[in-house]
Amino acid sequence: SAASDVYKRQVNNLSKLPTAFYTLGRVQRDLNDNEHAVNSFLKALDLAKGSDDYKLQYLAASQLGHVYAYTHFVDEALNAYQQALYFAEQDNDSISLSYANSYLGRVYGLQKDWNRSIEFYQKAISMAKQISYIPILKAKLNELAAIYKYCEKYQEAADCLEQLISLENEASSGMEGAVYLNLGDFCLLYTSPSPRDRSLSR
Repeated sequence: SAASDVYKRQVNNLSKLPTAFYTLGRVQRDLNDNEHAVNSFLKALDLAKGSDDYKLQYLAASQLGHVYAYTHFVDEALNAYQQALYFAEQDNDSISLSYANSYLGRVYGLQKDWNRSIEFYQKAISMAKQISYIPILKAKLNELAAIYKYCEKYQEAADCLEQLISLENEASSGMEGAVYLNLGDFCLLYTSPSPRDRSLSR
């Protein structure tokens, strides 16, 4: 398989083992093989422990958090995203820091801890504004609007959407409609059945 081929090409070089397992995990996640993806990301983190490759460790922890979050292992997702934030801080990368804060905002939203969720999303958005990184700014304003909606702060949600529309108008991209579509898609996270109805062991 493609995953096995990638793995075999890199496995002979020990220094590349963490990257090999991370890459394998990404492929497995794309194939919805969540159990093996989790194992691969954990292996990548274990092998990279103590190294100064903070970018790889940030990426592996983030991906691990994504798998946990979307399979409703929320406590595990929180732990993984906290690791991701730590590695982003060590790497001192503004884009990674913005994403890592937004991931924590997302997982606190899954826990319905709205205040913490809002706090971390606001940090992510502030960082994105500081570095004028528009893609993450748009995405996280969108997600923050969903959080405001679910804690019934409708004016704040409207403010986020107005900022999004303003950004779209500045870019003359004609994508205003996508703002609301993406908001609806994100809201599925909060309305899908679950807590642990989709086991990773399956």
